[in-house]
Amino acid sequence: MRNLWLLPDSEQSGVVKALEGRQTKPIHEMIDLGTLPNSFVLGIPESVLRENKDENFVYAQYSKLNNGTALFSCSKRAGNDKTGRTVVITNLQILTCNETPIFPPEANPYAPPADASSMAGFYHADDFHSSNVKLMLEAVKARRFINSFASEQMPNSVNKPQWVPSTKKPLAGPWD
Repeated sequence: MRNLWLLPDSEQSGVVKALEGRQTKPIHEMIDLGTLPNSFVLGIPESVLRENKDENFVYAQYSKLNNGTALFSCSKRAGNDKTGRTVVITNLQILTCNETPIFPPEANPYAPPADASSMAGFYHADDFHSSNVKLMLEAVKARRFINSFASEQMPNSVNKPQWVPSTKKPLAGPWD
């Protein structure tokens, strides 16, 4: 398993940096972003952030790739950038065919480099608990023929994952 932390871009540099072990590099130098499925978003979609105001809100995704690997990511708010927009921190796990995601994610055991020193202020394992993420991970195990999962509905997305938790409410009866 590869365990990467995508760091918040608080300075709006336009380059998302990732921390893997002791190394920090732009994410596009660590993984081929072109291999990500269309429904897989690094971070939290803006529409999902707007609908979930809780500071400890966690969004997760899981995708099976054709080459036998899988991707699991979980993200949470990590403050604001210099203009006041929400930034997030994301844990990205790249799994081989027999590995299962670790949730809540494990913190990087190494002291982060100077340009990632703010990570310590954002990572608290207790903040990564979410019943929807746990429900999603159960669905990953139970639904082997589905390839893409998300922990939340994505109403404004063109490329929706195949599985999300149901939000259907029971039909109201004539007595309501």
